[in-house]
Amino acid sequence: MENKATNYNSALATLVTVFFFWGFIAAGNSVFLGFCKEYFDLDQFQSQLIEFAFYGAYFIGALWLFLFSSLKKRDIMNSWGFKKAIVYGLVLSAAGALSMILAVNGAEPGDSSAFGFVLGALFIVGLGFALQQTAANPLALSLGEPETSSHRLNLAGGVNSLGTTIGPIIVTLILFGTAANADVDIKQAIADKILTLSEVQYLYMAVGGLFLAAAALFFFSKSLPSGKADSSFIGAKKALISLGILTVLIGICFTPIFSSYAGKDQKQIENLEREKATIEKSLNAAYNENSEASYPYVKLKDLTIDQRNSLSDEKAELYPIEYDEIERINQAIDGTIQADGSVLGGLKPPLENTRLIWLSLALV
Repeated sequence: MENKATNYNSALATLVTVFFFWGFIAAGNSVFLGFCKEYFDLDQFQSQLIEFAFYGAYFIGALWLFLFSSLKKRDIMNSWGFKKAIVYGLVLSAAGALSMILAVNGAEPGDSSAFGFVLGALFIVGLGFALQQTAANPLALSLGEPETSSHRLNLAGGVNSLGTTIGPIIVTLILFGTAANADVDIKQAIADKILTLSEVQYLYMAVGGLFLAAAALFFFSKSLPSGKADSSFIGAKKALISLGILTVLIGICFTPIFSSYAGKDQKQIENLEREKATIEKSLNAAYNENSEASYPYVKLKDLTIDQRNSLSDEKAELYPIEYDEIERINQAIDGTIQADGSVLGGLKPPLENTRLIWLSLALV
């Protein structure tokens, strides 16, 4: 009996490693999101697609398992065994990490096509997690007496929270170096090539290696049971139909949002923003070279509002043509509030309002 308990403890220690990975990667995505937003020059909705792709994979993965089991009239997860299912999930996540390394290889700042491959890689990682999570909880319940099953789940949940806590810290250190360098101007650091995608590749090399190491640990572990059970499969036709309808409706709501990013207005906005960035860069270079101001080289984020206004006034006075051109672009993109409260129409507000309507419908 003592040997059995020892075996279960060893098996549980092996199992909770995947709970740590879930928390580590999921929380680390929040840091990765900010990096991608600046590197690929994304708007807020586009940057949030990182979370959408990752957690959307949970839904698609679980739905696929449910659908396939219903069509085959047998529990696919049980036929594999929970141990093998976790190994498959870890290998799939490792493949996603490898895909990430390939996706960002050679990608230049602002390369939105590369960002699409990044989302695909995160989706694969999330699919692996969906498989792992579906198998890990029932396996944890089976590793010991039924009356202590809640203790095992609490332990696993605690380790998951540990990964959630330290994940952003470690990802920040890998991407930005020491903690002292974490508060950098990301956009400027990318422009100066201080921050590159090589840091992302190093991060996912480490993550992919850990996934494979955990998969090997599970595969060769003698203490972990296979996790198969002698149980009959009971279909859920109504649930299957409901989930299918939900998936189709959500897909319908998101289709016009995604397609709007390939539309004429979005392309015009992107061209105008690139034009504005070019003008601002040349204006700032000229100002820093010729201005007699007492703080021309201070970072904008370190200035007070009054100091920022005085900088703007001085630039507008020294370089009126460039400043008028930037103002024209701002009006074209966002619109301008007039003295009487009226608003000049811009390209971005109506486009964002349309997206918000479709997002609201998807939520409903």
